[in-house]
Amino acid sequence: MAQVEFLPRIKKIKNFFDRISLKYIINPLDENETSQMISFRLKQAGYNQDYELFTPEAVRLIHAHTQGYPRKISMICHDALEYLVMRDLRLIDDNLIGELITESVR
Repeated sequence: MAQVEFLPRIKKIKNFFDRISLKYIINPLDENETSQMISFRLKQAGYNQDYELFTPEAVRLIHAHTQGYPRKISMICHDALEYLVMRDLRLIDDNLIGELITESVR
């Protein structure tokens, strides 16, 4: 498993690329898939409350900022959940996500 940036380097190594039996590229997620990914990961982590932690506006901003890349989605959601816990909040909205994005640019 590797990032797509390694593909040109791997192709240069004689007889290596043809020994890779499984090749799969994960394309960026759309906004709906981003929402589903966040929900799935929360459920896998044991979250089963009656309300969503992330507002639709927060998900929209997460998707716009990450361009749908799963690793980036996971990272910003992790930061948002940490922020939520540290400040004893109940909901991740677009204001919170915007603040995290601003902090990450600095």
